[in-house]
Amino acid sequence: MSGNWQEFLKKQRDVYGQIRAKQVDLHRSGTEVEQTWAARRGAFGIALLHPFKIADQFAELSYKISQEVPAVEYRPWDIHTSLVGTPFEQPFLYKPNDKEHRRVLRALVRVATKTAERFGNLGCPILYRSYLYTPQAVIAAGQPQPMFIDLVEELRAECVAEGLAEVRTTWGAHATISRFTSKCPADNLGGLIPLLERSSVRGPGISFATQIAVGYSLWGLSPEFPGDAEYNGHFAPYQKFKLC
Repeated sequence: MSGNWQEFLKKQRDVYGQIRAKQVDLHRSGTEVEQTWAARRGAFGIALLHPFKIADQFAELSYKISQEVPAVEYRPWDIHTSLVGTPFEQPFLYKPNDKEHRRVLRALVRVATKTAERFGNLGCPILYRSYLYTPQAVIAAGQPQPMFIDLVEELRAECVAEGLAEVRTTWGAHATISRFTSKCPADNLGGLIPLLERSSVRGPGISFATQIAVGYSLWGLSPEFPGDAEYNGHFAPYQKFKLC
């Protein structure tokens, strides 16, 4: 595990560094349309779900951002940290009656069931000390414990065993907080920059994640919950599993 852990930390550190380098671009040029949102990109996957106390703080910042510029708002139940997933498709549209979609979800449910049983009472603590942003999005930058990569590797191995050969694994323990949906010049950002600068110096602290969920990217209205609010690529849990 040591080699995988060090490799993971390096990759996460490199990506966080790349994001930090782009923060000045938001100050100079304003927001851009986030590409995942524009392409309606999505997939099936397994993610960590955060305790409400942490998710609510993330969601509060997401709401405040959406009041300053056009952006996807993440509600507490939308907040998650991706672990593994199927290859991205664009556009992605979940079809509950599609035979292949049902097969993939059933396979992921078996993967999550086995993995949750093996992890027992461990949980998965992640320290969120800061927020990072680019002209396209805002994330909470997480610093996990070694058990995080153990969980990811276990899920990946089980996915392969279930015949899901093409498995994406996460590059980091981050959580997406906002995706910008319109181009806004730097002189038309309202209070966005001060908001992000105040928020970026202090995250909500430790999230002791005790649940994982099998789910999928959801666009439009939910096929399972008629009348629910429209989704903009949010992760929609299909089934949840306790880690402790």
